[in-house]
Amino acid sequence: MKAHAAKADVTNELSIQQHLAANIPKDIHSNFLLLASDLFTLEGPNGRHFRFMTEPVGPSVSSVLNAPHKEYDPLNPPSHRFSTPRNKRILRGVLLALELLHDNNVVHSDLQPRNLLFPLRDISRFSPNKLKSAAQQDLVKRKDGKVDRWSPKYLITPEPITEESVQVRDTVKLADFGGGVIPTSIYINIC
Repeated sequence: MKAHAAKADVTNELSIQQHLAANIPKDIHSNFLLLASDLFTLEGPNGRHFRFMTEPVGPSVSSVLNAPHKEYDPLNPPSHRFSTPRNKRILRGVLLALELLHDNNVVHSDLQPRNLLFPLRDISRFSPNKLKSAAQQDLVKRKDGKVDRWSPKYLITPEPITEESVQVRDTVKLADFGGGVIPTSIYINIC
């Protein structure tokens, strides 16, 4: 689920999601895109929050590559890398997703490792309580102890379900169409 901040303008992302849902439901490469299956709103202490429901996904390419190491040597900092064959398979999926967007007149506009998400294993084996515990509610308190009438009373932070539920495969899903564009026409000016 993608939750937006209260009062956020989601018309652009909503129009792109609706456009894609109407035009690519049976395309073989649509499995490389993370599309919304539903949209709903939820009233919170700061106002109305729009939420896009999607299939469950795991970590982003960015979070896997930047995961903390068990041992850290500041003189020789470690780095996570994927093998060349895995990089090629991931890149192939990204290019197929971009081709599908291009064929449907959509420009993503925010291609980055943070918006490339790995699929999850089947999570149907987890109980609803286990899934509910995958989000942590933290109370918001000012350091000086004063009450701030503009801040929310609490924040909900996502927590990983379990490490064994994440299956870092060689495929990714391109997500986050909030910065996307459906151009009405494209002009190329060659000087």
